[in-house]
Amino acid sequence: MRPAILETQPAFKKILGYHGIVFTGDKQFKVPGFDQYNWLVDVNACFSTAPNGDIIDRTQTVTQPWSMHVQRPWQTPGSICDLESCFALRTKDLLDRKQHLNLLWSGGIDSTAMLTSFLRHGQSLDQLRVLYTINSIKENPGFFLLLQQRDDLELIEFGGDTYLEQQLDGLFVSADGADDITASLDQSFYAQVGWSGLQQSWKDFFFEKTNSVDFVNFCEHWFDHSGCNIKTVLQARWWFYTACKIQKFPTSLAGLVRDDQPLPMGFYDCELFEHWSAHNLHLIMPRADYASYKQCLKDYIYAYDQDRHYRDHKQKENSAQLTWYRDKRQALQGSQYIMLLANGQRIRTPNLPLLSEREYRACYGHSLDYLFEHV
Repeated sequence: MRPAILETQPAFKKILGYHGIVFTGDKQFKVPGFDQYNWLVDVNACFSTAPNGDIIDRTQTVTQPWSMHVQRPWQTPGSICDLESCFALRTKDLLDRKQHLNLLWSGGIDSTAMLTSFLRHGQSLDQLRVLYTINSIKENPGFFLLLQQRDDLELIEFGGDTYLEQQLDGLFVSADGADDITASLDQSFYAQVGWSGLQQSWKDFFFEKTNSVDFVNFCEHWFDHSGCNIKTVLQARWWFYTACKIQKFPTSLAGLVRDDQPLPMGFYDCELFEHWSAHNLHLIMPRADYASYKQCLKDYIYAYDQDRHYRDHKQKENSAQLTWYRDKRQALQGSQYIMLLANGQRIRTPNLPLLSEREYRACYGHSLDYLFEHV
């Protein structure tokens, strides 16, 4: 079977025209003739004024204009573990792979909770490397001091030329997935709707945004595939980001690794955490105060580091350092690509980000047309 698309980069929009696909709007990215897919685009726009990232329907019930590979098709949540068990089991799963684990630590809530799990549950830390930056220390200086006290833990500052010329073996593990399973609740959206808005009917919210009964009816049917009783805006937001966005961000870090290295993995990108969150959305933000967002993760960290200030005051930040490093690395090394296929192949042309159809066809001819046969 020929590989489908795993992830796309900005130049992907340009090649759509080469394959007969016309889309409307720079932000909406709708494709005529794909009504259900376009409604997913509308869901994205309802939740974000600047939506980004591939929409990948893990229910596999919506036909997309191009062939996207679904790494983990959605499974209806069944029996669940408590959060402590989720951390322990996920950590064991990764350690059992018997490879070095390069843990990308930003100092933020998600990556600190991930690192805490390895510190608590790893019998030996010989497999681990903690990759950090100056920004990581600024964001969580107390935790960095704890890391420095561990003689059995390798710390690597992932700045300067390190990330440009890295020759590290093993798997790269990011904290991606945590935002998605916690409804990706950024401050701008919370400021827009408030606590009461998160608890309101998603149907009322979507109809107010779109004035479309057909759109609401589609969402009601598509939400049924979650296997959960989705009633509120918070639940709807959790479902969309978990069902359609969780795959995008770990794979988008492919530019940090060499072509011959395994693709980065998201620590929280697994059924354990998403099934736990499906049954525990009330723990995502337990109080009408944005500072309580991800309180369950901050409590998990506190049980290890006893940093009361971090627990009580730390808020979600957009840790863009790795994205900057990825983009800079690709630009300096000429390793930018158009799209990433499920077999790990980067589709690229020699002069990116400049691109022409003549150059694209000279490299690939019509060998990639199969990816766009839905049109």
